[in-house]
Amino acid sequence: MKRILFILTVIIFSCASLYGQSDSSCCEGMRGDINDNGEVDITDIVYLIDHLYLKHEPLPCFEEADVNADGLLDITDISCIISDLYIPKMNPCIQPCPGYEGPYGSLDSYGGCKSFEKSADTVTSADDCIMYAYDGQTLSLKHLNAGFNCCVDMLGAHITIQDNVITLDEYEINPNCYCLCLYDLYYSLFNLPPGEYVIIVNEPYIYTYEDREKIKFTVNLQPGISGGYCVERLYYPWGYY
Repeated sequence: MKRILFILTVIIFSCASLYGQSDSSCCEGMRGDINDNGEVDITDIVYLIDHLYLKHEPLPCFEEADVNADGLLDITDISCIISDLYIPKMNPCIQPCPGYEGPYGSLDSYGGCKSFEKSADTVTSADDCIMYAYDGQTLSLKHLNAGFNCCVDMLGAHITIQDNVITLDEYEINPNCYCLCLYDLYYSLFNLPPGEYVIIVNEPYIYTYEDREKIKFTVNLQPGISGGYCVERLYYPWGYY
């Protein structure tokens, strides 16, 4: 009986060592750097496929490979990396590492197309605005009147937070008609410490169609602060002319 318990103990510790679970510090930031090269890219997808289905090479860190944080390594982790890197979706699939307290964000929802038929509208079709509210940890952003095609399969955004610069790169998938309209997009940025930040929004049509400045402003985030920043639209179909 003691021999069996000893063998089981060896197996358990061997597996923990193989997958890197014995040291939670092996996972840093957001998950997904499976091959430990310092970034999440297609080589991590290849590495995990190789580990699961081909050569079964040991992983540098189990938590990095368990990108959706469900405690398992399977096809869903591969799909998760592919979707976050190449397929638009509102909420990120790649999850933070255990104990990670750094900032990350998500596009939570969106609504449109807007009609502006109510006289009580405080933001008109000639306004392209970011409204913000900060509670000391989470920054809520509303992008009001983002311009996209009227007939899209999905709207998405790549969110980067680096050196106190928050960048929202917005995009659309499968514009299916010759029509433009305005949408409202809702974001959440988590684990964001107080401080001064530059917020930049890149929309798909402001350069090629509207030929105007993009949204870019600086805000000093302190608990309880809220406000907004608007850029005026001057071109058809949303502006004054």
